[in-house]
Amino acid sequence: MKRYRWLIGVFVSVLIIVLGFVIPVEVDPPENDTVIIDYTLGEYSAPACFDQAEFTNNIDETTFEKVEDHSRFSPESDCTTEEFTVTTVPLWFSLFR
Repeated sequence: MKRYRWLIGVFVSVLIIVLGFVIPVEVDPPENDTVIIDYTLGEYSAPACFDQAEFTNNIDETTFEKVEDHSRFSPESDCTTEEFTVTTVPLWFSLFR
């Protein structure tokens, strides 16, 4: 009987691990990601896209959460929009984001 309990435990553990790689989960961008905003143009940019942005000198640094709350700021380019989109990843990967 103990042998069957051990086998059932191993089977359930393997099943949980495999399902963690199969179950898709939607992940929002982290709200504490850094964003660069331009007050003159009313646009924001992801740090990865900042080199391509044609911002003025009236810039500041804030978080994505604060930019989402203000409707006056729009994404600067498609690059910024792609950086902050909802993505679908396996369950285990979503735990490490």
